[in-house]
Amino acid sequence: MRRRLLLITLFLLVLPLPALAAGDPNIDGGGGTLGGGSVASFWTPGDDGIRVKQPQ
Repeated sequence: MRRRLLLITLFLLVLPLPALAAGDPNIDGGGGTLGGGSVASFWTPGDDGIRVKQPQ
């Protein structure tokens, strides 16, 4: 009985399920254009990273 429960649990864990997501994946409305920045918009070498936006 315990082995059967383990096999069923493992099967359910590896079973692929579709993700039903809706909405626009571009949550912040756009990333701007190349060359559209001002003098204050610059990227310092060595400051590699990612931009994270937390939905409110």
